[in-house]
Amino acid sequence: MARLRTAGLDDDTIIRLGRAGMDPRHLDDVLAGAADVTRKGFLDWRAAEGVLRQTLGGSPRGFKTVLGARGTTGMRFVDAYDEVADVAREAKTGFTRLTPFVQRQIDRDVLLRARGDFARVEWHFFTSSVSETVGPSAELLSELNRRGIPYVIHLP
Repeated sequence: MARLRTAGLDDDTIIRLGRAGMDPRHLDDVLAGAADVTRKGFLDWRAAEGVLRQTLGGSPRGFKTVLGARGTTGMRFVDAYDEVADVAREAKTGFTRLTPFVQRQIDRDVLLRARGDFARVEWHFFTSSVSETVGPSAELLSELNRRGIPYVIHLP
């Protein structure tokens, strides 16, 4: 829990996260590998996407993953694409598991990065105002690390 305290969380906030089911040891491990750790408060998903765009720039954007596909089939929609920095950013709110949908997002991010549609991709995890949880599951964390996708944790 040393990293939680270093990040500025007080006892009340750590207890609040624990009551919501967050394992402080897992969260401490997540913080250890994060590209950055910030404080943004408890947010809903729309507010998290807004904070991401306001603080780091960019706007929502869709990228074709299947050339010639029609409609939204074969698309990857990122929450904030910064054209100047050539970075695609994904916002996740609350505790996030490696579901088939999330796996497809990762696969598409890796494809688009390799193809040169953007130079970098980052995932941002915000603390949910609904569930009072934050961060990737151990499986998702492992997959992000394996695929070379840096992540940022936004604590309350």
